[in-house]
Amino acid sequence: MTQDIFPPILYTFLDYALDAEVEKTIIDCGAGGKFPKIALYAMIGFETYGIEISEERMKMAEDFAKKRGLKVHIVKGDIRSLPYESESYGFTYSYNTIFHMNKEDLGVAINEMLRVVKKHGLIYVNLLSIDDSR
Repeated sequence: MTQDIFPPILYTFLDYALDAEVEKTIIDCGAGGKFPKIALYAMIGFETYGIEISEERMKMAEDFAKKRGLKVHIVKGDIRSLPYESESYGFTYSYNTIFHMNKEDLGVAINEMLRVVKKHGLIYVNLLSIDDSR
């Protein structure tokens, strides 16, 4: 596995997660797609979960994981209302998903991510800047 397979920032988050003294469970908020980022954490041995609003993108991610023998548990749902108990995961993250929301929904989603992460756990969210060249 080389670091050019996944976005570099996810390796940085992985480094922090590996150093954290919290159970190695992680939820990807927006886990679908042809190349699901949750696969990185599954490859390392994390207990991986994901939530995806699109059934089609969820199926793509499941197919990716199955072809590689990776265990990922992805459910259909909305990150603004995570179907999990409070403080149930060591880590939560959203990569290239949450910035599609309006400000109000973004706040709701981040609060949900904070709700489900364990004490001393970590969250990661990436946002676009108005200065983004794309």
